[in-house]
Amino acid sequence: MIDFASWLSALRLPVLIGYSCCAIVLAFASSRGADATRHRVLSWFVVLSLAAFVALRLPGVFVNVPLDPDEAQWLASAMKYHANMTTWLSVDTTSSGPVNIFPLMWPFLFGADTGFAVARITTIALLCGTWLLTFSALAPAPRSVRICVAAYLMVFLGGTQASGFLHYSSEVVPVFLLMCALRIILLGVERPLTTAQICMAGLCLGLVPFAKLQAIIIAVAMAAILCGQLVLQARRPYRTGALLLFSACLPGLVLLAPLAAAGGLPDFWSSYVGFATNYLGKGWGEIPASNKFVASTRALRVILGGALIRGYVLVMAVTTFLALVAPVKEVAGGGEARARLFKSPQTVRWVTVLAVLGSSLWAVMAPARPYAHYASLVLWPAALVAGLAWSLDTPSPRRDWTGSSAYSVIGGISIVLLLGLAIGERSTSYDLEIVGMESLFRSGQLFTDPDADRGRVLIWGWMPQWYVWSGWTPATRDMHTYNQIWPTPLRGYFRNRLMSDLQSDPPEYIIDAVAPGSFGFGDPEKDGITSFPELAGFVGEHYQLLSHRSPDASCPTVFARTSTAKALDQRFVRPSRIHASSEWSSGPASYAASRVVDGVVFETCADAWWPSDGESNSEITLDLETPQAIAAIEILNTRGGRRGDRASKGIRVTAYSNGGVVMDQRTHLRRFPYWTQMALPDQAGPVERLVVRIETYVGGGGGLNEIRLRRRF
Repeated sequence: MIDFASWLSALRLPVLIGYSCCAIVLAFASSRGADATRHRVLSWFVVLSLAAFVALRLPGVFVNVPLDPDEAQWLASAMKYHANMTTWLSVDTTSSGPVNIFPLMWPFLFGADTGFAVARITTIALLCGTWLLTFSALAPAPRSVRICVAAYLMVFLGGTQASGFLHYSSEVVPVFLLMCALRIILLGVERPLTTAQICMAGLCLGLVPFAKLQAIIIAVAMAAILCGQLVLQARRPYRTGALLLFSACLPGLVLLAPLAAAGGLPDFWSSYVGFATNYLGKGWGEIPASNKFVASTRALRVILGGALIRGYVLVMAVTTFLALVAPVKEVAGGGEARARLFKSPQTVRWVTVLAVLGSSLWAVMAPARPYAHYASLVLWPAALVAGLAWSLDTPSPRRDWTGSSAYSVIGGISIVLLLGLAIGERSTSYDLEIVGMESLFRSGQLFTDPDADRGRVLIWGWMPQWYVWSGWTPATRDMHTYNQIWPTPLRGYFRNRLMSDLQSDPPEYIIDAVAPGSFGFGDPEKDGITSFPELAGFVGEHYQLLSHRSPDASCPTVFARTSTAKALDQRFVRPSRIHASSEWSSGPASYAASRVVDGVVFETCADAWWPSDGESNSEITLDLETPQAIAAIEILNTRGGRRGDRASKGIRVTAYSNGGVVMDQRTHLRRFPYWTQMALPDQAGPVERLVVRIETYVGGGGGLNEIRLRRRF
């Protein structure tokens, strides 16, 4: 699996170049020959585009790293929804709604688990569906234009290396829903919509507010256009309007009625609507109202700051400009030509998508936050504006450099331009031998034994990937505790809610993730658990410190319930002495042998043992104070910390008793964060010493994160 993904990753450049060349050839072929031949060209183009996109995105499926913290948050939310589906009483999805989370739950239908691979597969499927809807909506445009504009989108989506466009973002689902509704609206330009189409459009628009509040701006604009269509075209506008309203309200009824019955509407309002208001006003970095437009404009410049996204916007702008040259001449000429142009369905269709593009741009700028993934909201309507501009009706055929045949040349040049920008994009390189998946449907076993059931854990801070890597269910409705840490007007509400969740059902573990190597919050004194006295008191009363505190406070801390800590102490043997053939160190960061029993497993600090770079057959020895009956040795690999540049591969474990060898076994070590378990033979007897030798490694060297010795009972 990993070899196949690595092979595909190496083919990125040939696939991009091959696809671009084929798209240019098909654009020229689509303007020549019989209608049947040109129709087949479109079919070939669709198949080629989807195949190329899947090939370009597939290697990312196997990367066991969150490409963005949001991706881990949505996956952790899916895990919690699997345990409790009472929407906001179960999961606080912040500015994203539950409709964004539900698509990630499809493996549960088959008894499988979720993980980063599931998020990437779902992203690919939704983007392919959105692209097909866009290509279908471009049908009125000349075939060469249709192919070129759709190819622009595909080169961008397949070629981009920006993580904001690669991860499962909060825009993927709402964009798909909006494009479904827009496709139906465009169908209604020339003929009345059927009952099924009205219901589908209303349902899609009604789902959008529960996918992403930011996209409501676009949904409202589309709803207004659709209502106008129904008033002008329907025989019974009041009846069809009522049907549309019911369809749009149905998602809210289904989601909020059970919540209201459970008494959770105040939580919905505070944690969803209240959070969004707080985010726009006094959220992370307050934005004065007088400077909001300036801040929004500045954020838009940052969002469109990448070379490839700028090239995409430029190509769409030039395409639109060239398409409008002939209609503008006709409008300037006046008379019958102007009247025919303004009344034509093509013009209504183009004005519709132009209005949607304007509302999408407004939605991107509204938060005044420079997050690249917001650009996903404008990619698709921009393509429609550029392509449908070429369908505008004119009394005379386009000729010379504005003709659709000549546009194949312009389109080809534009594709080559985007191809060059895509090739030039810098990307974060991942060695799949180090950070690759062991299983598509479970991303790790960080806090549990390979054969244990899923437990519950609270992670204080902003590291939801640890929920995903462990497979453990979040103990509260908060996938991160930003709202409990950041001093906003709602902090008291969020803190009280978290304590209520904890006290009603305490989890097995509480982890203070606030440390220098963590995302979002890195100051333990300012933002750690001790900054919330009530939580600190709860932890001190019911939990024990399980991990060793690092001297420089650079590592997260792990607390286990008193009963859990006692069970772990009985289950595992602690060695009395640990020493290694060599230890890697750089300044204050020392990856010493003692790190393999420190109870810290997160790879965000110096919590692993690393031998010297490139050292062959390095080994670590664990001596027991008295001989103990050991059932198994459990080993967690390293991945080189945040650098992701080293891991052990083949190891040899030797156990000694009374000076003799009672076990000598080789095995392939699983990648972090999956534990490897090696059972000792029943006849081994009490063990006094174990030696783990790293025989092969990947990257700069080997290493081990944690070793546990399980007693035999």
